[in-house]
Amino acid sequence: MRDGNFAFTVTGVASNVSRTGSVAPGGSYTIVTLSVTNVSQHGQVFRIADQRLNTAAGRSLAPDAAATTELNPSGPGVDQIDPGGTRTIRLAFDLPGKDKNGKKNDKKNDAASQLVLHGAPSSSGVTVPVG
Repeated sequence: MRDGNFAFTVTGVASNVSRTGSVAPGGSYTIVTLSVTNVSQHGQVFRIADQRLNTAAGRSLAPDAAATTELNPSGPGVDQIDPGGTRTIRLAFDLPGKDKNGKKNDKKNDAASQLVLHGAPSSSGVTVPVG
């Protein structure tokens, strides 16, 4: 799938992850592993914060910054991709789960439905089912 100057391949989805090293979610993490290829002839910046996970209830979630940073040990440099280069990037999305008493809450009990990947902040993106 392509959007803008990038081609995307979803290589893995893990749901109900309870932590990413030292970072714990408010509910549970859905972790998406992507292969991102720069298909242009110039270096491009892949903006992690522009990616979205849509839930079955219609919410749009941005990646959890702390957990996503922990999953990508190369740090901020993971965003810059050279022409023809490919990077593996892992995105962590914090999906609300049960309330503090362990009871399911309709507002908080939500599931991943689709990923919307953007090659640029203003692009419409490409939609990938994940749920």
